[in-house]
Amino acid sequence: MTLPLIDRYIAKSVIVAIAAVLVCAVSLTGVFALIDEAGGVDQNYTFVNAAAYVLYNLPSQMYESVPFVVFIGSLIGLGTLSTHSEITVLRAAGISLGRLLIPVALPSVLVLTLSLLVAEYVAPWGVQSAAGMKIQQRQVSEDIRFTNRYWHREGNRFTSIEGVTRGGHLLGVMQWEINGDNEMQLARRARSAEYDPDLNLWWLKNVDETHFGSEATKVVSHDEVQWRTRLNTRLVRASIAEPRKLGFSDLAFQIDYREQEGLDPRRYQLAYWGKILQPLAILGLITIALGFVVGPLREVGMGARFSVGVVVGVVLKYLQDLLPPMSMVFDFPAWVAVLIPIGVVWGFGIYLVRRVS
Repeated sequence: MTLPLIDRYIAKSVIVAIAAVLVCAVSLTGVFALIDEAGGVDQNYTFVNAAAYVLYNLPSQMYESVPFVVFIGSLIGLGTLSTHSEITVLRAAGISLGRLLIPVALPSVLVLTLSLLVAEYVAPWGVQSAAGMKIQQRQVSEDIRFTNRYWHREGNRFTSIEGVTRGGHLLGVMQWEINGDNEMQLARRARSAEYDPDLNLWWLKNVDETHFGSEATKVVSHDEVQWRTRLNTRLVRASIAEPRKLGFSDLAFQIDYREQEGLDPRRYQLAYWGKILQPLAILGLITIALGFVVGPLREVGMGARFSVGVVVGVVLKYLQDLLPPMSMVFDFPAWVAVLIPIGVVWGFGIYLVRRVS
C-alpha cells in the first residue's frame, strides 16, 4: 500500500464523518431555530414566513459551526480507523503522528474553503434577505415593531432604520431633528425610502411628520419627502447585521468607515480577525482530535468520543465569547483576543500529541 493511497483512505474516512456531523448539526440547528421563530407567528408573519426566515439564515449558522463540526468529524473519522486498529498498524509501519495529521487536515481545509466562500457570498445575502422579508411581513400590520435598528447622525438630524430589502429600499425610517438648544423641532416617521440615482437622494414614502413649535404642535402627512444624505444601503445592511454574520469585504468596509468617522470599530475588528484566524483554530482542533484518538480515547466507544468533542467545543466557545468583551474593557488589540483561545487549543493539542509520541 503506497502512502498517497493511505492519505486518500484516511481523508475519505474523515470527510465522510465531517459531512455526516455537518448534516446533523445544521438539521438540529434549523429545527431549534424554527421552534424559536414559530413563537412569533401571527396573522401577518405566518409559519411559512418563519420557515423561510430560518432557511435564509442556515448558511450563516453552518459557517459558524464549521470549527466544531470539523473537530467532531475528525474525532469520529479517526476514531473509526482506531477502532479497526488501522491507526495502530500505520504507526507500527513507521508513520509518525505529524505525518498522519496531513491527510486529516486536507479534507478540513476543503471544508473550510467552502465555508469561507459561503460566509463571503451566500451567508450575508441570506441574513439580509431574512431580515428584509421579516420586516416587510411585520409592516403589513399597523402595529410596527422596531427592533435591531441602525442609527445614523448628520448634524442635528438623527435617523433610525429598521432594515433593508433585497432591492435596496429602506424600511421603518424614523427621524428626529433638534435645534441648537437641543430642543425637538421635528419628528418624522416613514414606512420606506427609495433611492433616486438621478437626483442622488432618497424619497421617503408614506410620511407622518410632527412639527414642534413654541405655541403649538402640528401633525402633517406626505406621500413623499426628499431626504438628502451620505447614507447608502451597503452601510445600513452591514450595520444592521451582527458583525459575525458579515463577509470579509463588509467587515473591512465597516472598519474603514468607523475609523474615518471616529467611531469604535472593535466589534467588527474582532469578527474580522476571527475569520482570518479560523484556519489556525481548526488545525489546532484537528491536532487535539489526533492526540485524543491515539491517546486517552483509543479504546473507548463512539459515544464517548462524541461527548468529549462536545465538551471541548463548548469550552472553546466560552473562551471565544469571554475574551472579546474583555478586550473592549481592558483595551487590548482585537487580534490578541482572538489569538488567545487559538493558542490554548494548540497548546493542548501539542501536549496530547507529545504525550503519546
